[in-house]
Amino acid sequence: MFNSQFRQAAEDQASCTGSSAPKAGDADQVRASDADLKPLWETFKSFGSLRVMYVLLDLLKLGSFEPPRPILPLDTHARDQVLMAADRLWREWES
Repeated sequence: MFNSQFRQAAEDQASCTGSSAPKAGDADQVRASDADLKPLWETFKSFGSLRVMYVLLDLLKLGSFEPPRPILPLDTHARDQVLMAADRLWREWES
């Protein structure tokens, strides 16, 4: 359920504002989108974007993968932080 709702929200967001805002020079919209994504950006900074993306793949039920060695998967605490960031993002998109 989360997977399909998240995908639909992402598609709606992109079709309304996300993908065309930078091209149209809409700096305010770009800043707003960046602010919406801040919790996710913070997890990228803290844990590395590649490792976070592996968690998001699992969350979205797109597969259960682990990063190639020597890169280690995120521990439970870090995974929980990624899940909280994704949940916050989802809640913002819902409203």
